[in-house]
Amino acid sequence: YCVDIEGVDQLNVTLISDMGITYTATVDVTPQTQNIVVKVGELKQSPVALLPIAYPAFSSQYFETSEQIPFAMSQIEHIEISTPAITERVSMSLAGVVVK
Repeated sequence: YCVDIEGVDQLNVTLISDMGITYTATVDVTPQTQNIVVKVGELKQSPVALLPIAYPAFSSQYFETSEQIPFAMSQIEHIEISTPAITERVSMSLAGVVVK
């Protein structure tokens, strides 16, 4: 559930499994958006940022497996919400996210 959002028109909603595999969907939002709903069918396996940044510095900053691992809600441990490139101040308050 989105309580308040401004300064961005899309959010990347990423679900991270207990194996570190990430599944991301991009959701369109407006300041009037009341609910952020992610449809399971829209989730795509995606690279995950390695934080802190990998060492040595020439190593990739992202991990991506070549194996396609089916999405399983029971294995999700974390949720990450990010924005594509932004050019202005972003403000957001979230009360929850629904995955259908």
